[in-house]
Order: sequence, then C-alpha cells, then structure tokens
Amino acid sequence: ISFGKPVFPTNKFFINNSQLTHTEKLKYLGIEIDSNLDFNNTAKEKFKKVNKSIFSLSYLGLTPNGIPASLKAFLYKTYCLSQFTYALETTTLNHKTRHFLNISQNNIIRQIIGLKRFCHMSNILKCLRIYDFNSLYIKSKLSFLESIKKNEICSQIFNYLCHDLNNTQKNSKSFQKDIILLQSHFGIDIELIFAGPTRLRDLLNEEIHESDGLCDSIMLCLNNINNKFYKNLLDNLIQTNFLDENYLT
Repeated sequence: ISFGKPVFPTNKFFINNSQLTHTEKLKYLGIEIDSNLDFNNTAKEKFKKVNKSIFSLSYLGLTPNGIPASLKAFLYKTYCLSQFTYALETTTLNHKTRHFLNISQNNIIRQIIGLKRFCHMSNILKCLRIYDFNSLYIKSKLSFLESIKKNEICSQIFNYLCHDLNNTQKNSKSFQKDIILLQSHFGIDIELIFAGPTRLRDLLNEEIHESDGLCDSIMLCLNNINNKFYKNLLDNLIQTNFLDENYLT
C-alpha cells in the first residue's frame, strides 16, 4: 500500500524476484486503513457492528419492553459500543462524520428504550451515563495524549504537529485537526491540555455522572416507561420537539 505523493518512479516492489501485490486498503490490528488515510467511511461502516450487536442481544432485553433502562445502558456501553470505540483514539474523523455517528447513536438509544422519534436526547444520555459522540471522541483523544506522553518519540512528533498548526489544511486528515478540536472544546492551548489530559478526562466523567432532581425524575420514568403515566411525564420532562436536530430523517 502506498500513502501520500509518489516518492519512487514506480510502485512495483519485489522480494526474491516476486512482485508484491499492491492494494488500496489493508487491515492492521483490526483497523482498516486505506491509501488516503481516510477513516470517515470506515467509521460509518464499523458503527454498523453496534446495530448488529443490539439485535444479537435483543433476547437479553435490549427492546422497548425489556429490562430497565439503566441495565440497557450498561449492556449498550459494555457489549455494543465497545466494538466501535476500539482504536477510536488513533483515528481522525471530520465534523460531518462525528455528527452522523451522534445521530446514529441517538436513534439506537431511542429504539432500545422506546422513546419517540423526535425527542431531545441530551438529558436522556446524561441520565443513562452515556456520552454523546462528540464527548466520547474528545475523551478518546485525551486518552491518546495520556498514552503518548510516556513515549519520547511520540511526544516529539506531537510537539512538531503542535508548532505547525497554522499550516493545517482545511481538508487535512492529520491528527492536527484533533489538536485544533481539543483547543476549541476546552478553550485553552494544547500545551496545557497535553500537560494534564487525565484531569480533563476526569472532568468529562464528572459531568456525565452529575445527578440532580431532573435526572432522578427522568430515570424513574425511563425505568417505568411501559406505564402510561410515566411515559406522559417523560414526554414533558424531555420536551419533545419535532425539529430535534439529532433526529436522522
């Protein structure tokens, strides 16, 4: 496989007079890599495994009339979403793909809980302790920074990318796009983020585990959603909106 602009006049390579087969994509450690280093389509295809795992676990209660919502959320995060998040920290996805995956996850949660098609999902996700995809993506990048800090060569490469951010092209697939995203999300320079990724990741965890009266009420309704009274109450709590931007038409 060849990446980037051609360096050699020919891309034919031989070992013991046997020509090596050239391919446009390959699978390395379970991750499909194409010659353009574009992971966006790969990520969308990979997310289909989450849908498949939902159906495969339907016998355990991942259906609207099944087990309590809190247990559904646990099964989803542990056995379904984990199939997608493997190696997420090392892949760069553009905004359009992240938005698509966020919509896809919201629709899955609506499906297994038994929610209306146009309901708001932000409070639902918080009560179920599930990250929206953007937060999940940010968390994965913080974990990546935490790992490369332990490797001198990786740290040097990272520092080089940080000092060349102004030359990042709009359609670049470089990790520089994620560096810019991290700075924008936290509103601080990447040097400060790189100095304490663990602390920032803990802050994300604290945000999703914050509880209040509204969250407790929503969870009560979710765990009794088959009861008409609680279902109507839930509709009022999450403010059903026909124009919910997180619904995929």
